[in-house]
Amino acid sequence: MDQILKRCPGTLGISDDVCVFGRTEEEHDKNLLNLMEVSRAKGLVFNSTKCAIKQPHISFYDLIWDEKGVHPDPAKCDNIKEKPAPTTVKELQQFMGMIQYMSPFIPKLSSHTDPLRKVLHKDAAWQWTETHQKSFEKIESLIQKEMTLSYYDPNKATVLEVDSSLTGIGAALLQDGKPIAFASKSMTDTESRYANIERELLAVVFAL
Repeated sequence: MDQILKRCPGTLGISDDVCVFGRTEEEHDKNLLNLMEVSRAKGLVFNSTKCAIKQPHISFYDLIWDEKGVHPDPAKCDNIKEKPAPTTVKELQQFMGMIQYMSPFIPKLSSHTDPLRKVLHKDAAWQWTETHQKSFEKIESLIQKEMTLSYYDPNKATVLEVDSSLTGIGAALLQDGKPIAFASKSMTDTESRYANIERELLAVVFAL
């Protein structure tokens, strides 16, 4: 199916699900018609009972897509916010796994999770201090904020912002001051000892 979708602009396929989109209704209809024609020629069949046409918003692979942009699933956000502070390594691992779902929506997430990741280091003794609790509460507070990623427009000016700290580096892709994407990564022990200008350059390389 991937080979078929390469010939169909305005489509996104994951596994056996396909999303058709457009900046206008006319563009959407054109892309949908093209998908139908190419699929017919290639023998690709869709299940009509699972098709939803011209939806103002959809849930597609745990994300909400609408005219404003892409949002995390509110149910998943609520599930994370309702989690109590972990009391075991296993509970912390589960929480960190859930947080990864939010990584595209939270700037500098790696820096916020740094104290929690250190608890999960091999041979590290379990401990939950005030520092860990503050990190946990900070992450939950970020999830409570409005999180929307705007759609990328190739006709608009694009700004790439980067930042670094002793614990992580982050990047944000912006258009009209609105986020298109966020990315972050933790620092290794070696990287954390870089000079400030070296860490900033590392952030640029990571972002690009």
